[in-house]
Amino acid sequence: MIEDEFITVDNPAELKQSGKTDKAEAELKPGTVPEGIQNETHLDEKPTRRFPLREKKLPIYLKDYVDPDECDITNHVVDYCYRVNSIPKSYSEAISSPDSVEWQKAMSDEMAALVDNETFELVAKPKERSVIGGRWVYSVKSGPNDQEIFKARYVAKGHSQVADVDFTETFSPTARLTSVRMLMDIAVQESYIVHQMDVCTAYLHAKIDCNVFVEQPEGFIELDKNGENGDKFDVPANVEEALHGPESKLWKAAMEEEMASMNINNVWSLVECPKNKKPTRCKWIFKRKTGPDGNVCSYKVRLVAQGYAQKFGVVYDETFSPVVRFESVRAVLAPAAKPNLQLHHMDVATAFLNGELSGEIYLTQPEGFVSEGNENLVCRLNKFLYGLKQSPKCWNTALDGHLKQLRFKQSKNDACIYTRVSNKGSCIIAVYVDDIIIASDCLDEINEVKSCLSAKYKMKELGQLSNFLGVSVMQTKNEVFLEQSAYTKALLSRFGMDNANSIATPVDVNADLVTTSDEVEECDKDLYQSAVGSLLYLSTRTRPDIILL
Repeated sequence: MIEDEFITVDNPAELKQSGKTDKAEAELKPGTVPEGIQNETHLDEKPTRRFPLREKKLPIYLKDYVDPDECDITNHVVDYCYRVNSIPKSYSEAISSPDSVEWQKAMSDEMAALVDNETFELVAKPKERSVIGGRWVYSVKSGPNDQEIFKARYVAKGHSQVADVDFTETFSPTARLTSVRMLMDIAVQESYIVHQMDVCTAYLHAKIDCNVFVEQPEGFIELDKNGENGDKFDVPANVEEALHGPESKLWKAAMEEEMASMNINNVWSLVECPKNKKPTRCKWIFKRKTGPDGNVCSYKVRLVAQGYAQKFGVVYDETFSPVVRFESVRAVLAPAAKPNLQLHHMDVATAFLNGELSGEIYLTQPEGFVSEGNENLVCRLNKFLYGLKQSPKCWNTALDGHLKQLRFKQSKNDACIYTRVSNKGSCIIAVYVDDIIIASDCLDEINEVKSCLSAKYKMKELGQLSNFLGVSVMQTKNEVFLEQSAYTKALLSRFGMDNANSIATPVDVNADLVTTSDEVEECDKDLYQSAVGSLLYLSTRTRPDIILL
Protein backbone atom coordinates (compact mmCIF):
# COMPACT_ATOMS: atom_id res chain seq x y z
CA MET A 1 0.00 0.00 0.00
CA ILE A 2 1.41 3.41 -1.05
CA GLU A 3 1.54 5.96 1.70
CA ASP A 4 -0.47 9.12 1.26
CA GLU A 5 1.46 12.17 0.11
CA PHE A 6 0.57 15.38 1.81
CA ILE A 7 1.11 18.71 0.03
CA THR A 8 1.11 22.03 1.80
CA VAL A 9 -0.01 24.80 -0.51
CA ASP A 10 0.72 28.41 0.29
CA ASN A 11 0.75 29.75 -3.31
CA PRO A 12 -1.14 27.96 -6.12
CA ALA A 13 1.27 29.41 -8.74
CA GLU A 14 4.18 27.71 -7.08
CA LEU A 15 2.25 24.43 -7.07
CA LYS A 16 1.66 24.71 -10.82
CA GLN A 17 5.31 25.44 -11.51
CA SER A 18 6.40 22.44 -9.44
CA GLY A 19 4.63 20.12 -11.81
CA LYS A 20 2.50 18.54 -9.12
CA THR A 21 -0.74 20.30 -9.98
CA ASP A 22 -1.99 17.62 -12.35
CA LYS A 23 -1.37 14.92 -9.78
CA ALA A 24 -3.10 16.86 -7.04
CA GLU A 25 -6.10 17.59 -9.27
CA ALA A 26 -6.33 13.90 -10.16
CA GLU A 27 -6.36 13.00 -6.52
CA LEU A 28 -9.09 15.51 -5.78
CA LYS A 29 -11.28 14.71 -8.83
CA PRO A 30 -14.23 12.48 -7.87
CA GLY A 31 -14.16 8.93 -9.25
CA THR A 32 -10.47 9.03 -10.16
CA VAL A 33 -7.66 7.04 -8.63
CA PRO A 34 -4.10 8.38 -8.60
CA GLU A 35 -1.69 6.70 -10.94
CA GLY A 36 0.38 3.95 -9.37
CA ILE A 37 -2.35 3.00 -6.89
CA GLN A 38 -4.85 1.46 -9.33
CA ASN A 39 -3.16 -1.91 -9.42
CA GLU A 40 -2.72 -2.13 -5.65
CA THR A 41 -6.25 -1.49 -4.35
CA HIS A 42 -9.47 -3.48 -4.58
CA LEU A 43 -13.07 -2.32 -4.46
CA ASP A 44 -13.94 -4.69 -1.58
CA GLU A 45 -10.93 -3.70 0.50
CA LYS A 46 -11.58 -1.13 3.24
CA PRO A 47 -9.19 1.78 3.19
CA THR A 48 -6.68 2.02 5.99
CA ARG A 49 -7.84 4.36 8.84
CA ARG A 50 -5.68 7.40 9.15
CA PHE A 51 -6.21 7.26 12.95
CA PRO A 52 -6.49 4.12 15.09
CA LEU A 53 -9.94 2.98 16.25
CA ARG A 54 -10.76 4.49 19.65
CA GLU A 55 -10.89 1.92 22.42
CA LYS A 56 -14.21 1.99 24.31
CA LYS A 57 -13.57 2.16 28.03
CA LEU A 58 -16.05 2.35 30.86
CA PRO A 59 -16.04 5.49 33.02
CA ILE A 60 -13.99 4.82 36.11
CA TYR A 61 -16.91 5.56 38.42
CA LEU A 62 -18.81 2.60 36.88
CA LYS A 63 -16.07 0.02 37.29
CA ASP A 64 -17.66 -1.41 40.45
CA TYR A 65 -21.07 -1.75 38.85
CA VAL A 66 -20.48 -2.87 35.26
CA ASP A 67 -18.84 -6.02 33.94
CA PRO A 68 -18.09 -5.47 30.22
CA ASP A 69 -17.45 -9.16 29.64
CA GLU A 70 -20.98 -10.19 30.59
CA CYS A 71 -23.41 -7.74 29.09
CA ASP A 72 -23.65 -4.83 26.74
CA ILE A 73 -22.07 -1.67 28.10
CA THR A 74 -24.88 0.64 27.13
CA ASN A 75 -27.53 -1.37 28.94
CA HIS A 76 -25.52 -1.37 32.14
CA VAL A 77 -24.91 2.35 31.99
CA VAL A 78 -28.61 3.04 31.54
CA ASP A 79 -29.57 0.67 34.35
CA TYR A 80 -27.06 2.18 36.73
CA CYS A 81 -28.19 5.71 35.94
CA TYR A 82 -31.78 4.65 36.55
CA ARG A 83 -30.93 3.22 39.97
CA VAL A 84 -29.07 6.38 40.97
CA ASN A 85 -31.98 8.56 39.92
CA SER A 86 -34.54 6.30 41.63
CA ILE A 87 -32.91 6.60 45.08
CA PRO A 88 -35.10 9.04 47.06
CA LYS A 89 -33.58 12.24 48.36
CA SER A 90 -36.19 12.86 51.06
CA TYR A 91 -38.73 11.05 53.22
CA SER A 92 -41.65 12.16 51.04
CA GLU A 93 -39.96 10.74 47.93
CA ALA A 94 -39.28 7.45 49.73
CA ILE A 95 -42.86 6.80 50.81
CA SER A 96 -44.24 7.79 47.40
CA SER A 97 -41.75 5.81 45.30
CA PRO A 98 -42.49 2.41 43.71
CA ASP A 99 -40.15 0.87 46.32
CA SER A 100 -42.01 2.50 49.24
CA VAL A 101 -42.48 -0.83 51.07
CA GLU A 102 -38.74 -1.57 51.00
CA TRP A 103 -37.84 1.97 52.08
CA GLN A 104 -40.38 1.88 54.90
CA LYS A 105 -38.93 -1.41 56.14
CA ALA A 106 -35.39 0.01 55.95
CA MET A 107 -36.43 3.04 58.00
CA SER A 108 -38.21 0.82 60.51
CA ASP A 109 -35.06 -1.30 60.90
CA GLU A 110 -33.02 1.84 61.49
CA MET A 111 -35.49 3.10 64.10
CA ALA A 112 -35.49 -0.30 65.80
CA ALA A 113 -31.68 -0.11 66.07
CA LEU A 114 -31.92 3.40 67.53
CA VAL A 115 -34.50 2.27 70.09
CA ASP A 116 -32.63 -0.91 71.05
CA ASN A 117 -29.44 1.06 71.64
CA GLU A 118 -31.30 3.76 73.66
CA THR A 119 -29.89 6.39 71.33
CA PHE A 120 -32.23 9.15 72.49
CA GLU A 121 -34.98 10.08 74.93
CA LEU A 122 -37.79 12.58 74.54
CA VAL A 123 -37.36 15.78 76.53
CA ALA A 124 -38.67 19.31 76.37
CA LYS A 125 -36.36 21.60 74.44
CA PRO A 126 -34.50 24.05 76.69
CA LYS A 127 -35.28 27.64 75.78
CA GLU A 128 -31.61 28.60 75.50
CA ARG A 129 -30.70 25.74 73.17
CA SER A 130 -31.34 25.20 69.47
CA VAL A 131 -32.37 21.90 67.91
CA ILE A 132 -30.11 20.25 65.34
CA GLY A 133 -31.91 19.16 62.21
CA GLY A 134 -31.96 15.59 60.93
CA ARG A 135 -32.67 13.86 57.64
CA TRP A 136 -33.01 10.40 56.12
CA VAL A 137 -30.25 9.19 53.79
CA TYR A 138 -31.08 6.33 51.44
CA SER A 139 -28.86 3.91 49.50
CA VAL A 140 -29.06 0.58 47.71
CA LYS A 141 -26.32 -1.98 48.32
CA SER A 142 -25.61 -5.18 46.41
CA GLY A 143 -26.03 -8.34 48.44
CA PRO A 144 -25.49 -12.03 47.67
CA ASN A 145 -26.52 -13.05 44.16
CA ASP A 146 -26.76 -9.37 43.20
CA GLN A 147 -29.75 -8.94 45.50
CA GLU A 148 -30.60 -5.32 46.22
CA ILE A 149 -30.44 -4.33 49.88
CA PHE A 150 -32.28 -1.12 50.77
CA LYS A 151 -30.59 0.91 53.48
CA ALA A 152 -31.87 3.96 55.33
CA ARG A 153 -29.82 5.97 57.79
CA TYR A 154 -31.06 8.80 60.00
CA VAL A 155 -28.29 11.39 60.26
CA ALA A 156 -27.97 14.68 62.09
CA LYS A 157 -27.21 17.87 60.19
CA GLY A 158 -23.93 18.45 61.97
CA HIS A 159 -23.16 21.65 60.10
CA SER A 160 -25.56 23.47 62.44
CA GLN A 161 -23.75 22.38 65.62
CA VAL A 162 -22.23 25.08 67.75
CA ALA A 163 -18.64 24.59 68.96
CA ASP A 164 -18.18 24.27 72.75
CA VAL A 165 -21.97 23.91 73.08
CA ASP A 166 -22.92 20.86 71.02
CA PHE A 167 -19.39 19.44 70.81
CA THR A 168 -15.83 19.97 72.06
CA GLU A 169 -13.35 17.72 70.22
CA THR A 170 -13.88 16.16 66.80
CA PHE A 171 -10.56 14.50 65.91
CA SER A 172 -10.77 10.74 65.34
CA PRO A 173 -7.77 8.74 64.00
CA THR A 174 -8.16 6.26 61.15
CA ALA A 175 -5.71 3.74 59.69
CA ARG A 176 -3.45 5.13 56.97
CA LEU A 177 -3.52 3.34 53.64
CA THR A 178 0.24 2.77 53.85
CA SER A 179 -0.30 0.93 57.13
CA VAL A 180 -2.96 -1.21 55.49
CA ARG A 181 -0.57 -2.07 52.64
CA MET A 182 2.12 -2.94 55.17
CA LEU A 183 -0.32 -5.27 56.90
CA MET A 184 -1.11 -6.94 53.60
CA ASP A 185 2.61 -7.42 52.87
CA ILE A 186 3.16 -9.06 56.26
CA ALA A 187 0.13 -11.29 55.69
CA VAL A 188 1.63 -12.50 52.40
CA GLN A 189 5.08 -13.10 53.87
CA GLU A 190 3.83 -14.87 56.98
CA SER A 191 0.89 -16.65 55.29
CA TYR A 192 -1.61 -14.93 57.56
CA ILE A 193 -5.34 -15.24 56.91
CA VAL A 194 -6.94 -11.81 56.67
CA HIS A 195 -10.61 -11.42 57.62
CA GLN A 196 -12.86 -8.39 57.61
CA MET A 197 -15.61 -7.34 60.05
CA ASP A 198 -18.00 -4.41 60.18
CA VAL A 199 -19.50 -2.81 63.29
CA CYS A 200 -23.22 -2.29 62.81
CA THR A 201 -24.38 1.19 63.85
CA ALA A 202 -20.90 1.85 65.27
CA TYR A 203 -21.56 5.42 66.38
CA LEU A 204 -24.47 4.30 68.56
CA HIS A 205 -22.04 2.54 70.91
CA ALA A 206 -20.10 5.67 71.85
CA LYS A 207 -21.06 7.62 74.95
CA ILE A 208 -22.01 11.22 74.35
CA ASP A 209 -20.06 13.81 76.35
CA CYS A 210 -22.57 16.70 76.23
CA ASN A 211 -26.28 17.34 75.77
CA VAL A 212 -27.26 17.39 72.09
CA PHE A 213 -30.83 18.00 70.94
CA VAL A 214 -31.85 16.62 67.54
CA GLU A 215 -35.27 16.84 65.93
CA GLN A 216 -37.32 13.65 65.74
CA PRO A 217 -37.13 11.53 62.56
CA GLU A 218 -39.76 12.36 59.99
CA GLY A 219 -42.40 9.64 59.84
CA PHE A 220 -41.59 8.42 63.36
CA ILE A 221 -42.72 11.28 65.57
CA GLU A 222 -43.08 10.23 69.19
CA LEU A 223 -45.59 11.20 71.85
CA ASP A 224 -44.14 12.75 74.94
CA LYS A 225 -45.94 12.29 78.22
CA ASN A 226 -48.01 15.42 77.60
CA GLY A 227 -49.29 14.08 74.30
CA GLU A 228 -47.74 16.91 72.33
CA ASN A 229 -45.96 15.17 69.48
CA GLY A 230 -47.96 12.18 68.30
CA ASP A 231 -47.35 8.49 68.94
CA LYS A 232 -43.96 6.89 69.49
CA PHE A 233 -44.23 5.28 66.09
CA ASP A 234 -46.95 5.59 63.52
CA VAL A 235 -49.87 3.30 64.36
CA PRO A 236 -49.93 0.55 61.72
CA ALA A 237 -52.59 0.94 59.06
CA ASN A 238 -52.57 -2.73 58.05
CA VAL A 239 -51.10 -6.13 58.90
CA GLU A 240 -48.09 -5.61 56.62
CA GLU A 241 -46.97 -2.51 58.53
CA ALA A 242 -47.67 -4.11 61.91
CA LEU A 243 -45.63 -7.26 61.27
CA HIS A 244 -42.67 -5.47 59.65
CA GLY A 245 -42.45 -2.39 61.86
CA PRO A 246 -40.21 -1.69 64.86
CA GLU A 247 -42.93 -2.88 67.26
CA SER A 248 -43.80 -6.02 65.31
CA LYS A 249 -43.41 -8.34 68.32
CA LEU A 250 -45.83 -6.30 70.41
CA TRP A 251 -48.44 -6.04 67.66
CA LYS A 252 -48.14 -9.74 66.78
CA ALA A 253 -48.65 -10.73 70.42
CA ALA A 254 -51.75 -8.52 70.58
CA MET A 255 -53.12 -10.08 67.36
CA GLU A 256 -52.57 -13.59 68.69
CA GLU A 257 -54.32 -12.62 71.93
CA GLU A 258 -57.32 -11.36 69.96
CA MET A 259 -57.45 -14.57 67.90
CA ALA A 260 -57.21 -16.66 71.07
CA SER A 261 -60.20 -14.77 72.45
CA MET A 262 -62.12 -15.50 69.23
CA ASN A 263 -61.36 -19.22 69.52
CA ILE A 264 -62.23 -19.42 73.23
CA ASN A 265 -65.56 -17.67 72.66
CA ASN A 266 -66.33 -19.78 69.56
CA VAL A 267 -67.08 -16.63 67.56
CA TRP A 268 -67.30 -18.37 64.19
CA SER A 269 -67.28 -21.68 62.37
CA LEU A 270 -65.54 -22.31 59.03
CA VAL A 271 -68.07 -23.27 56.37
CA GLU A 272 -68.54 -22.99 52.63
CA CYS A 273 -70.19 -19.74 51.64
CA PRO A 274 -73.76 -20.19 50.30
CA LYS A 275 -74.20 -19.12 46.71
CA ASN A 276 -76.79 -16.46 47.58
CA LYS A 277 -74.63 -14.93 50.34
CA LYS A 278 -71.74 -12.51 50.05
CA PRO A 279 -69.27 -12.59 52.96
CA THR A 280 -68.50 -9.35 54.77
CA ARG A 281 -64.84 -8.38 54.75
CA CYS A 282 -62.92 -7.83 57.97
CA LYS A 283 -59.79 -5.89 58.94
CA TRP A 284 -57.41 -5.39 61.85
CA ILE A 285 -57.51 -2.17 63.87
CA PHE A 286 -54.39 -1.22 65.83
CA LYS A 287 -54.32 1.18 68.77
CA ARG A 288 -52.11 2.11 71.71
CA LYS A 289 -53.83 2.75 75.01
CA THR A 290 -52.36 5.47 77.19
CA GLY A 291 -52.66 6.11 80.89
CA PRO A 292 -53.60 9.40 82.55
CA ASP A 293 -49.98 10.58 82.24
CA GLY A 294 -50.01 10.04 78.46
CA ASN A 295 -47.61 7.07 78.51
CA VAL A 296 -48.46 3.94 76.53
CA CYS A 297 -49.80 1.26 78.88
CA SER A 298 -50.97 -1.43 76.42
CA TYR A 299 -51.20 -2.41 72.76
CA LYS A 300 -54.69 -3.22 71.55
CA VAL A 301 -55.62 -5.02 68.35
CA ARG A 302 -59.23 -5.53 67.36
CA LEU A 303 -60.61 -7.64 64.53
CA VAL A 304 -63.60 -5.75 63.13
CA ALA A 305 -66.10 -6.41 60.38
CA GLN A 306 -66.48 -3.82 57.66
CA GLY A 307 -70.13 -3.25 58.49
CA TYR A 308 -70.61 -0.46 55.98
CA ALA A 309 -71.41 -3.17 53.41
CA GLN A 310 -74.42 -4.39 55.42
CA LYS A 311 -77.87 -3.57 54.03
CA PHE A 312 -80.57 -2.10 56.26
CA GLY A 313 -83.64 -4.33 56.56
CA VAL A 314 -81.75 -7.33 55.18
CA VAL A 315 -78.93 -7.95 57.66
CA TYR A 316 -79.90 -5.57 60.48
CA ASP A 317 -82.79 -3.41 61.72
CA GLU A 318 -81.99 -1.37 64.85
CA THR A 319 -78.55 -0.05 65.72
CA PHE A 320 -79.04 2.54 68.49
CA SER A 321 -77.15 1.85 71.71
CA PRO A 322 -77.16 4.36 74.62
CA VAL A 323 -74.02 5.44 76.46
CA VAL A 324 -73.79 7.26 79.75
CA ARG A 325 -73.70 11.07 79.61
CA PHE A 326 -70.69 12.65 81.28
CA GLU A 327 -73.00 14.87 83.31
CA SER A 328 -74.35 11.65 84.84
CA VAL A 329 -70.79 10.45 85.49
CA ARG A 330 -70.06 13.65 87.41
CA ALA A 331 -73.28 13.15 89.36
CA VAL A 332 -72.09 9.66 90.33
CA LEU A 333 -68.62 10.90 91.29
CA ALA A 334 -69.84 13.83 93.36
CA PRO A 335 -71.07 11.74 96.34
CA ALA A 336 -67.64 10.07 96.40
CA ALA A 337 -66.43 13.12 98.29
CA LYS A 338 -68.02 11.49 101.31
CA PRO A 339 -65.46 9.46 103.26
CA ASN A 340 -67.23 6.10 102.92
CA LEU A 341 -68.16 6.08 99.18
CA GLN A 342 -65.71 4.13 97.04
CA LEU A 343 -65.25 4.15 93.26
CA HIS A 344 -64.10 1.08 91.33
CA HIS A 345 -63.58 0.44 87.63
CA MET A 346 -64.08 -2.67 85.48
CA ASP A 347 -63.81 -3.38 81.76
CA VAL A 348 -65.62 -6.06 79.75
CA ALA A 349 -63.19 -7.94 77.52
CA THR A 350 -64.50 -8.43 73.96
CA ALA A 351 -67.89 -7.07 75.03
CA PHE A 352 -69.61 -7.33 71.66
CA LEU A 353 -69.03 -11.09 71.56
CA ASN A 354 -71.61 -11.46 74.31
CA GLY A 355 -74.54 -10.22 72.24
CA GLU A 356 -77.12 -12.73 71.04
CA LEU A 357 -76.89 -13.28 67.28
CA SER A 358 -80.00 -13.76 65.15
CA GLY A 359 -79.71 -14.70 61.48
CA GLU A 360 -76.72 -15.80 59.43
CA ILE A 361 -73.71 -13.53 58.90
CA TYR A 362 -70.67 -14.65 56.91
CA LEU A 363 -67.21 -13.14 57.20
CA THR A 364 -63.95 -13.56 55.31
CA GLN A 365 -61.09 -15.17 57.23
CA PRO A 366 -58.79 -12.69 59.06
CA GLU A 367 -55.66 -11.61 57.19
CA GLY A 368 -52.60 -13.37 58.55
CA PHE A 369 -54.67 -16.12 60.18
CA VAL A 370 -56.18 -17.92 57.20
CA SER A 371 -56.66 -21.61 58.00
CA GLU A 372 -54.14 -23.64 56.02
CA GLY A 373 -55.85 -25.96 53.59
CA ASN A 374 -59.22 -24.19 54.07
CA GLU A 375 -58.54 -21.01 52.13
CA ASN A 376 -61.83 -21.33 50.22
CA LEU A 377 -63.97 -21.37 53.39
CA VAL A 378 -65.58 -18.41 55.15
CA CYS A 379 -66.48 -17.67 58.78
CA ARG A 380 -70.12 -18.09 59.78
CA LEU A 381 -70.52 -15.98 62.89
CA ASN A 382 -71.88 -17.59 66.04
CA LYS A 383 -71.56 -14.31 67.97
CA PHE A 384 -71.41 -10.63 67.14
CA LEU A 385 -68.17 -8.99 66.09
CA TYR A 386 -66.97 -5.42 66.39
CA GLY A 387 -67.84 -3.37 63.32
CA LEU A 388 -71.23 -4.89 62.62
CA LYS A 389 -73.92 -2.23 62.76
CA GLN A 390 -76.15 -4.12 65.19
CA SER A 391 -73.34 -5.17 67.58
CA PRO A 392 -73.60 -2.23 70.08
CA LYS A 393 -77.37 -2.56 70.33
CA CYS A 394 -77.26 -6.31 71.00
CA TRP A 395 -74.47 -5.99 73.60
CA ASN A 396 -76.35 -3.25 75.48
CA THR A 397 -79.51 -5.37 75.47
CA ALA A 398 -77.61 -8.36 76.90
CA LEU A 399 -75.92 -6.29 79.66
CA ASP A 400 -79.17 -4.51 80.52
CA GLY A 401 -80.94 -7.84 80.98
CA HIS A 402 -78.17 -9.23 83.22
CA LEU A 403 -78.06 -6.14 85.47
CA LYS A 404 -81.82 -6.28 85.93
CA GLN A 405 -81.46 -9.95 86.93
CA LEU A 406 -79.08 -8.71 89.65
CA ARG A 407 -81.95 -6.48 90.94
CA PHE A 408 -80.54 -3.23 89.54
CA LYS A 409 -83.04 -0.58 88.47
CA GLN A 410 -82.48 1.47 85.33
CA SER A 411 -82.62 5.25 85.72
CA LYS A 412 -85.41 7.05 83.87
CA ASN A 413 -83.15 10.05 83.16
CA ASP A 414 -80.13 8.14 81.86
CA ALA A 415 -80.51 4.64 80.43
CA CYS A 416 -76.93 3.74 81.39
CA ILE A 417 -77.24 4.47 85.12
CA TYR A 418 -78.33 1.59 87.36
CA THR A 419 -78.97 1.61 91.13
CA ARG A 420 -79.53 -1.08 93.76
CA VAL A 421 -80.16 -0.97 97.50
CA SER A 422 -79.48 -4.07 99.61
CA ASN A 423 -78.88 -4.96 103.24
CA LYS A 424 -75.15 -4.34 102.72
CA GLY A 425 -75.59 -0.86 101.25
CA SER A 426 -76.45 1.08 98.11
CA CYS A 427 -74.66 0.66 94.76
CA ILE A 428 -74.59 2.76 91.57
CA ILE A 429 -73.34 1.54 88.18
CA ALA A 430 -72.50 3.75 85.18
CA VAL A 431 -71.98 2.03 81.81
CA TYR A 432 -70.16 3.41 78.77
CA VAL A 433 -70.20 0.56 76.21
CA ASP A 434 -67.73 -1.83 77.95
CA ASP A 435 -66.39 0.51 80.69
CA ILE A 436 -68.22 0.18 84.00
CA ILE A 437 -67.97 2.39 87.10
CA ILE A 438 -69.13 0.84 90.38
CA ALA A 439 -69.81 3.24 93.28
CA SER A 440 -70.86 2.05 96.72
CA ASP A 441 -70.46 2.87 100.41
CA CYS A 442 -69.77 -0.82 101.15
CA LEU A 443 -66.72 -2.68 99.84
CA ASP A 444 -68.52 -6.04 100.22
CA GLU A 445 -71.28 -4.79 97.95
CA ILE A 446 -68.70 -3.80 95.32
CA ASN A 447 -67.01 -7.20 95.52
CA GLU A 448 -70.36 -8.99 95.18
CA VAL A 449 -71.24 -7.01 92.03
CA LYS A 450 -67.80 -7.74 90.58
CA SER A 451 -68.21 -11.47 91.24
CA CYS A 452 -71.64 -11.54 89.56
CA LEU A 453 -70.36 -9.71 86.48
CA SER A 454 -67.23 -11.89 86.26
CA ALA A 455 -69.34 -15.02 86.44
CA LYS A 456 -71.28 -13.93 83.34
CA TYR A 457 -68.62 -12.12 81.29
CA LYS A 458 -64.86 -12.03 81.00
CA MET A 459 -63.97 -8.93 83.02
CA LYS A 460 -60.80 -6.92 83.59
CA GLU A 461 -60.29 -5.78 87.15
CA LEU A 462 -58.96 -2.19 87.07
CA GLY A 463 -59.15 -1.47 90.80
CA GLN A 464 -60.03 1.95 92.13
CA LEU A 465 -61.15 4.43 89.50
CA SER A 466 -58.20 6.44 88.19
CA ASN A 467 -58.94 7.06 84.51
CA PHE A 468 -62.28 7.06 82.71
CA LEU A 469 -62.74 8.13 79.07
CA GLY A 470 -59.49 10.10 79.10
CA VAL A 471 -60.29 11.89 82.38
CA SER A 472 -57.93 11.40 85.29
CA VAL A 473 -59.76 10.79 88.60
CA MET A 474 -58.11 11.18 92.01
CA GLN A 475 -60.08 10.53 95.19
CA THR A 476 -58.93 11.72 98.61
CA LYS A 477 -60.67 11.57 101.98
CA ASN A 478 -63.15 14.37 101.35
CA GLU A 479 -62.49 15.37 97.73
CA VAL A 480 -62.60 14.03 94.18
CA PHE A 481 -60.39 15.68 91.54
CA LEU A 482 -61.02 15.44 87.79
CA GLU A 483 -58.40 16.69 85.34
CA GLN A 484 -57.35 16.41 81.68
CA SER A 485 -53.86 17.89 81.74
CA ALA A 486 -52.58 15.73 78.87
CA TYR A 487 -55.52 16.67 76.62
CA THR A 488 -55.30 20.36 77.60
CA LYS A 489 -51.58 20.61 76.84
CA ALA A 490 -52.04 18.81 73.52
CA LEU A 491 -54.87 21.23 72.70
CA LEU A 492 -52.71 24.28 73.46
CA SER A 493 -49.86 22.87 71.37
CA ARG A 494 -52.20 22.13 68.46
CA PHE A 495 -53.36 25.74 68.26
CA GLY A 496 -49.97 27.33 68.92
CA MET A 497 -50.71 28.46 72.49
CA ASP A 498 -48.28 26.21 74.37
CA ASN A 499 -45.87 29.09 75.04
CA ALA A 500 -48.56 31.67 75.84
CA ASN A 501 -48.64 33.40 79.22
CA SER A 502 -51.59 32.93 81.59
CA ILE A 503 -53.80 35.94 82.38
CA ALA A 504 -56.48 36.72 84.95
CA THR A 505 -59.24 37.37 82.41
CA PRO A 506 -60.28 34.92 79.66
CA VAL A 507 -60.41 37.68 77.01
CA ASP A 508 -58.23 40.74 76.45
CA VAL A 509 -60.25 43.63 77.91
CA ASN A 510 -58.52 46.12 75.60
CA ALA A 511 -59.32 44.24 72.39
CA ASP A 512 -61.28 46.25 69.79
CA LEU A 513 -63.91 44.38 67.81
CA VAL A 514 -64.23 45.45 64.17
CA THR A 515 -66.58 44.46 61.38
CA THR A 516 -65.38 42.18 58.63
CA SER A 517 -64.10 43.99 55.55
CA ASP A 518 -61.82 43.36 52.63
CA GLU A 519 -58.94 44.95 54.55
CA VAL A 520 -59.32 42.58 57.51
CA GLU A 521 -57.83 39.13 57.00
CA GLU A 522 -60.39 36.42 57.80
CA CYS A 523 -59.35 33.58 60.08
CA ASP A 524 -59.30 29.95 59.09
CA LYS A 525 -62.93 28.85 59.46
CA ASP A 526 -62.17 25.16 59.92
CA LEU A 527 -59.44 25.85 62.48
CA TYR A 528 -61.74 28.19 64.42
CA GLN A 529 -64.58 25.67 64.51
CA SER A 530 -62.17 22.94 65.60
CA ALA A 531 -60.93 25.13 68.48
CA VAL A 532 -64.47 25.91 69.63
CA GLY A 533 -65.47 22.24 69.50
CA SER A 534 -62.39 21.18 71.47
CA LEU A 535 -63.07 23.79 74.17
CA LEU A 536 -66.72 22.72 74.40
CA TYR A 537 -65.62 19.12 74.88
CA LEU A 538 -63.21 20.21 77.63
CA SER A 539 -65.90 22.32 79.33
CA THR A 540 -68.36 19.42 79.54
CA ARG A 541 -65.76 17.13 81.06
CA THR A 542 -63.53 18.89 83.56
CA ARG A 543 -63.55 22.65 82.90
CA PRO A 544 -67.09 24.02 83.25
CA ASP A 545 -65.51 27.35 84.23
CA ILE A 546 -64.66 28.11 80.57
CA ILE A 547 -68.19 27.53 79.26
CA LEU A 548 -68.91 31.29 79.06
CA LEU A 549 -65.87 32.13 76.93
